[in-house]
Amino acid sequence: MGDPYFNMPTPAMVAEPALSYHSSLDIPERIEHDVITRNGVIAGAYLFGLAAAGINETERLWEMTLEYIDNIKTDNIYFKTEMQNAAKRSITRFCPDYAPEFRAGLAARVCAPPNYAGERAYIVPKRTAAGCLTFRGNPKLADAPWQPAWNARLNLPLFWVDGKRNLWETAALSAAETQTREGACDMEEHWNWLNEYFSFLENKGYLSYQ
Repeated sequence: MGDPYFNMPTPAMVAEPALSYHSSLDIPERIEHDVITRNGVIAGAYLFGLAAAGINETERLWEMTLEYIDNIKTDNIYFKTEMQNAAKRSITRFCPDYAPEFRAGLAARVCAPPNYAGERAYIVPKRTAAGCLTFRGNPKLADAPWQPAWNARLNLPLFWVDGKRNLWETAALSAAETQTREGACDMEEHWNWLNEYFSFLENKGYLSYQ
């Protein structure tokens, strides 16, 4: 896993759930000592494995990643292309000498925005909060219509925001991911929904545009 906008790894270390878990409120002061000790050992082993990985280990990890992408139930080549590109960036960061080979046919670009997207299609969203978003620490948003804590539908689109993709590209990838999770996704409805949600986040200071 990774947070592309902030260029930081975000491995998911699952423990007992809480409302602050796996969110921007998940700070050391909220974690029990034995839990953070155990996870520290796991994280250390994980980091050592990455740091010590050579070309053979990296190649195996790349193959496993491509197998995962192959098994995603979607015909959306653009979605798989972007997942492959993100995986390449991660792979080459900890083993620069390895040159991953892409799957044949995975070099698609997003289709041109339709008329209903208008000029907003080309603006580039930027995030202000790292990781999964939650409003639990903001009492002013306790009754907000959008509550992203423990809500995959409201958090997953934000991980396609990398500061480079425009809003249409972000929406297209988010819609494709929604389709893999829910079985269907109407693009126009998703575009309208995402615009409303992102406008709310912009108004509350969690998102901006360039």
